[in-house]
Amino acid sequence: MKTLALIHLLVFGIFGKELESQGGTRSMENNLFQQGEQDGSDQHLKGDPGTVRLESLPRFRRDSLQDQAQMPSSSNMFPFAPPAQTSYFMGQCLMCPPGGPGPRGPPGLPGRDGRDGRDQTLLTWPTEQERNPGTEGEQENPVVTNHTNVGVTYPRWGKTTCPPSSQIVYEGVMAGGKHNVKGGGSNYLCLALEPIFDGPQAGNNFGAYIYGTEYEFTTFAAMPNIHNQDVPCVVCLARSKHHVFMIPGRNICPTEQGWTLEYNGFIMADHVDQARSEYICMDKTAEGIPRTINNDNHAVIRPVEAQCGTNGGGLPCPPYVSGYEVTCAVCTL
Repeated sequence: MKTLALIHLLVFGIFGKELESQGGTRSMENNLFQQGEQDGSDQHLKGDPGTVRLESLPRFRRDSLQDQAQMPSSSNMFPFAPPAQTSYFMGQCLMCPPGGPGPRGPPGLPGRDGRDGRDQTLLTWPTEQERNPGTEGEQENPVVTNHTNVGVTYPRWGKTTCPPSSQIVYEGVMAGGKHNVKGGGSNYLCLALEPIFDGPQAGNNFGAYIYGTEYEFTTFAAMPNIHNQDVPCVVCLARSKHHVFMIPGRNICPTEQGWTLEYNGFIMADHVDQARSEYICMDKTAEGIPRTINNDNHAVIRPVEAQCGTNGGGLPCPPYVSGYEVTCAVCTL
């Protein structure tokens, strides 16, 4: 109630002059209202022909007078309030209860951009597989964690056994293409001593051949007494190793990274006037296959000698020397 009184006083103070200047029907309405309060009757509203009748007033004014007639005296409600005519301003009842909501207004201007939101954890239901996991099955390709199951392989030319650091995969015989023809293979193979044929067709039908390889040298002091013998070979497995390579020009392995020397010897290939072949590392303690001294001269092998250039070409000399046999080493890590 105090709040309503303060609102009443504020409105009266601001708009008092406007209310005082209004006359005519508003003054008549107020006089009728005040007179009715004093008499306790509404004869001024209904009786006298000389009095303005309520029915003769406009509808808006009639409603206003009826509303005022139903309201208690302002002097009883607010002892210090201004007269009752201040209850209305510009046709609006200041003391009446609020009416119903009006029509929807036009949309307002867009608001400012909002702030970044915080991360939210999404709750999900577990799947059927997550609720009822099956039994663990066998791994199709198990990962190798035991390093003893890994290793590298390499051929050892001229020998039938492997070094102590390796084990034999299979024994074989060194084979290649005929040395005095331009066709055929150029590399050497370690053919297994126990071959397996699959539906062989007899006869020379295709024109590609492979022959046993023989030593073709008589004066090499490092390997005496093996001239014209066929060359044996063996494929070796170095367990727990990951790398293997041949160093041409040296007969020792690097020591900085912990390399292991599997064997050493000399670089060999076919004669310069014959068909090309690959360079291989022949073991320095090479052996011949017994009972194979026949001088077939099909595939042959010879020590390789360094050749220096005379006008800036060829190998650097020194350190190389023309005519020296080139050494080699097979190393694993």
